Amino acid sequence: MSHKNHLVLGLIVATLIVCLTVLLIARIYFNSMEIAAASDECLNNNGIVQVDKSFLSLTYSFSCTIR
Repeated sequence: MSHKNHLVLGLIVATLIVCLTVLLIARIYFNSMEIAAASDECLNNNGIVQVDKSFLSLTYSFSCTIR
């Protein structure tokens, strides 16, 4: 491969990594916002919040037990 092809391939890979990182951060942020909103609503209704989160909060389970 020529020097130019290596440069283009490196640029494509770097762009892909940046895009995937931004998408991952956005998903973590919005999941955290959903958990916070649901928790606030549960607590406003005198409930007990139970949240189980996976690594980086990519998936979560939420339950609210009303007292």
